[in-house]
Amino acid sequence: LIDNYTRHFLEVHPNAVVLHLGCGLDSRVLRVNAPDADWYDLDYGEVMQLRRVFYSETSRYHMIHSSVTD
Repeated sequence: LIDNYTRHFLEVHPNAVVLHLGCGLDSRVLRVNAPDADWYDLDYGEVMQLRRVFYSETSRYHMIHSSVTD
């Protein structure tokens, strides 16, 4: 359901900025396929190190290592 809500929002706002807090290993950035949106996944450093094994940053997809509460 969240993928569908995200897709719908990005259809209406294709140049949006997505901030995915506490992303874990969620692959929503790939499932939603929003080529014009700037997407930021944020989670602890250890999680982001593991994400980098599976995902690569692009000019529109960024991984930030930080605590959501910081």
